[in-house]
Amino acid sequence: MRPCTRPRAAGATVRACSRRRCRSSNCSSCTWKAICATPSSGRNWCCRQQLAWREAGKGDIAVSINLSAIQLKSGGLVATLREVLREFPVTPGQIEFELTESILMDNVDDTIATLRAIKVLGFALSIDDFGTGYSSLNYLCRFPLDKLEIDMSFVQDIHGSPQNLAVTKTIIGLGHTLGLTVTAEGVESAADADVLRHAGCDELQGYYFARPMPQAHFMAWLAQSAAPYAA
Repeated sequence: MRPCTRPRAAGATVRACSRRRCRSSNCSSCTWKAICATPSSGRNWCCRQQLAWREAGKGDIAVSINLSAIQLKSGGLVATLREVLREFPVTPGQIEFELTESILMDNVDDTIATLRAIKVLGFALSIDDFGTGYSSLNYLCRFPLDKLEIDMSFVQDIHGSPQNLAVTKTIIGLGHTLGLTVTAEGVESAADADVLRHAGCDELQGYYFARPMPQAHFMAWLAQSAAPYAA
């Protein structure tokens, strides 16, 4: 599970996973997503690792990668991703790039063009920490996004702040109206998860599910998490 604070890694490692589309506390069909905290060269590592998981019989585990402003503006990002797809027979729809609102709103027209080119390649896109930036709803409709991720600052006080709960529900409704999947960040308790499920949130991530872990521990953790549903 992705932690409430974003990890910074010196090397390419799987730091967390995210529970997806699970609306009940006992869901036999829930899936998990690996969230990679990697340097710019980590895209190849993530693809290689995803293939290794597939060959180990784990299926196509979705991978999420943080995309920086420098990478987005480099001018060579789309070409690099084409090379990655030529080198690795991965399913691009199972690889998601996360961007913050501030990155999206910087030089909007160029950003939209780049994101559309990334989408043509088949990759998924999400807006991270939504609700804390200054994105325009008009531009939000123009970005070729697949997902909104609600910032943890709203989630962590949904029990004590009616305003935060109202904002969270509003973001969930907005995302669904736009045809987007909605993820809540910073879920730390069963109570948090229950409130968010009842609000219709599609994905939950946070310490309630798991803390950051090295890739070497991920498979064992995944098997242990799936065991109750297989029994």
